[in-house]
Amino acid sequence: WDTEYDSHKFGQLESLVTSPDCFMLESLELGGDSSFLSGHLELLSHLRLSSLSLRNIEINELQARVIADSSSLSGLSSLDLCGTNSEYGKIRDEGVRAIAESENLRNLSSLVLDENEIGPDGVWALAQSTTLSNLSSLALNENEIGPDGARVLAETTTLTKLSSLELFAGSIGVAGARALASSMTLSNLSSLNLAYNEIGPDGALAIAESTTLSNLSSLDLAYNKIGPDGAHALAESTTLTNLSSLALGYNDIGDDGVRALA
Repeated sequence: WDTEYDSHKFGQLESLVTSPDCFMLESLELGGDSSFLSGHLELLSHLRLSSLSLRNIEINELQARVIADSSSLSGLSSLDLCGTNSEYGKIRDEGVRAIAESENLRNLSSLVLDENEIGPDGVWALAQSTTLSNLSSLALNENEIGPDGARVLAETTTLTKLSSLELFAGSIGVAGARALASSMTLSNLSSLNLAYNEIGPDGALAIAESTTLSNLSSLDLAYNKIGPDGAHALAESTTLTNLSSLALGYNDIGDDGVRALA
């Protein structure tokens, strides 16, 4: 921990964001060695941003609430709070609740919360949020979503504008895939990433038969052990006719599965 170095960087950033030239700044992306910023989020109050990325900066539950409570960020349409490998760089369920309940984030259309140790309770907060109803893109990759988390997302009545949903490595399993496939409110999805979720052939079948997901143009089911049967189900789908991109890597579909998709 180099306090002198961090103090120097803080001074540089403070000079930058308080400069008259920055008042018109719309997009800010900080990461890498900007972790010192996590203790100085008040600097953001000087800006009127539409896009903010604090990717890989150590933002925890309390700092997520600072962001959620900042009225100066009410113009944000895009927010990226991807977590870090450090246990201190996770917003977890408590931080997600702060984001989901924030009156200042009503204009968000894109939200990235990858790698933040978010579980079903955090997903429930998002799915029930009345302030995030303008979201069109939600990324929850590498979180502890589970079947229950997928189920509450499938049952949301507020996130109905979602066109892109990413749940890579979310441990949703077959039950989670079935829940999403039978959702009555996710019919606007055009892009869905369920890679690395072990949905198996039965999960692939549920998605292939889903009328809710008929608007999908991009579907990622890599690393899901769907096998030849899953590949056949997708190839024979009468509902996924709008697909232009389909990722099925590392699924052991074999020559039979490849022929079915050809």
